[in-house]
Amino acid sequence: MCRWRYTHRKIQEMLNVTSSFISKWESRYIEPVAEGLKLGYSERESYLSSQERKEVIQWLKQKGEWNLAELIEYLQ
Repeated sequence: MCRWRYTHRKIQEMLNVTSSFISKWESRYIEPVAEGLKLGYSERESYLSSQERKEVIQWLKQKGEWNLAELIEYLQ
């Protein structure tokens, strides 16, 4: 289990999701990790277009280190 933990409020701010969404995935993570995540996956329309996704991947490849805050800023 991870030693660090973000509050729901912080996760909501970083990812722009609801607390109930976080709780849903948190409870699935507590189940055997891989099975909990695998069973809950359902495909849906991406927030990014195919071209945007390629641009983000290219940007990430150019970075030496990845930082979540930088990625969020880049995506916005």
